[in-house]
Amino acid sequence: MIIPAILLDIMLFIYHHVVSRVFKIEFDKRSDCGLWPIFRYNPELENPMKLDYKGPKIPVKEYMYNETRFKMVEKMNAEAAA
Repeated sequence: MIIPAILLDIMLFIYHHVVSRVFKIEFDKRSDCGLWPIFRYNPELENPMKLDYKGPKIPVKEYMYNETRFKMVEKMNAEAAA
C-alpha cells in the first residue's frame, strides 16, 4: 500500500506546481493591464502604502477576453460589451 501513497503524493505535487504556474500567469496579466494594481507597504514612511504601478503593459481588453465570464457578456450583449 505504500506505492499508491507515493504515487498520490507525486501526483499532488505535480498538480500543485502546474496550478500555481497558471495562477501566476493570470495574476501577471491582471497586474499588467492595471485591473489589479500592486501596492507596497513600508510602515516607516508617512504614507505607508505606495502604488507600484508604472502604467498598463497590455490592453485591458486583451486580458478580459481571455476570461470566460467576459466572453459571455459579449456573446449575450455585444453592444454593451463594445
